Amino acid sequence: MLNKCPICEGELIIKEYYCKDCDVTLRGDFDTEKSESLMGVNPEILEFIKVFIYAEGNIKKVEGILNCSYPKVKSLLSKAKKNLGIESVKENEEDKKRKNEILEKLDNGKISFEKAMDLLNK
Repeated sequence: MLNKCPICEGELIIKEYYCKDCDVTLRGDFDTEKSESLMGVNPEILEFIKVFIYAEGNIKKVEGILNCSYPKVKSLLSKAKKNLGIESVKENEEDKKRKNEILEKLDNGKISFEKAMDLLNK
């Protein structure tokens, strides 16, 4: 999204939105800060992401900038990942391992089909 005029470098203001599906046009002065949050990112999380990038991922720097604890930074990072739909590879691997263990127990007759389904749905 453009936020500076390509001609004079002045601030751009969004004046119009158009929906191609229903042919509706919305006109007004739309705040660009609010437009950034249109990505579906909570404003607090968006601010955290900006700080995190500014600190180049250094959690100690983020702690200092936000004046908060390590657990708070980790919590915000987890919320940001969830808000952006980013799944941890480690979590995904652990989930796959757990599912494989359940299926192996089912295959070896150690648990019933119903028990396996119950465990897989948790």
